[in-house]
Amino acid sequence: MTTEQDAFQIFDVIFTESPKPPNTYNLRLDTSNPDNVNVKIDDILINIFFNGIKTLYGETTTLRNITQEQYENLNKYMQSLGYNTIFEYVYDDDNLPVNVKVWFEQINLTMV
Repeated sequence: MTTEQDAFQIFDVIFTESPKPPNTYNLRLDTSNPDNVNVKIDDILINIFFNGIKTLYGETTTLRNITQEQYENLNKYMQSLGYNTIFEYVYDDDNLPVNVKVWFEQINLTMV
């Protein structure tokens, strides 16, 4: 069973408990609200993702210092919304991360 929540309210719901199974929540935008006309799901997901990092691991945690275990746990929260979080690090000549690309891929219901 899925729980429909307005995209702007979902943050308070998903991070109050441990991660739920994939596709537990149906993330949607209230298109009748004029404030949502230019909002995209990716914008909502990135906002949820970065606020989730701060909520779960503190203000000093960033994509450059998040641990694999923290990432896997955070990704479980994102999967409860129906999306996998993907990272791609860009390194400088000294092999230090200089940029991190983040994107989301929707979970295929037939693969869950």
